[in-house]
Amino acid sequence: MIIWRGKGILVLFIFGIITYICYLLFEENPNGSVIKSKALAPAFLLTGIICFFLAKGWKASEGKVYYDPKKNKEVTVRPDHSIFYINVFYWSFILIALGVLSFYKIWK
Repeated sequence: MIIWRGKGILVLFIFGIITYICYLLFEENPNGSVIKSKALAPAFLLTGIICFFLAKGWKASEGKVYYDPKKNKEVTVRPDHSIFYINVFYWSFILIALGVLSFYKIWK
């Protein structure tokens, strides 16, 4: 079961599309496995970079400002964009780390 909030589902869509494109570009054997192919490392890295900039843009652009009379100050409420209870911003670092590990494992 996939659990997401806001635009968090885009992480999976972006990863799927980039993995397919990288598979077409880097794989010599068209009948080979995606998991063991050289396409997985650049797909992780590119998806991580794209998610980083998307999350940064969403965080800067969205938000509603409310006034809290009890505390006598303004409060900004931003929507949560997450998948599997992890924010898209943090998914970018996870995907980049997986990409670096994949480069080390597959491309050596």
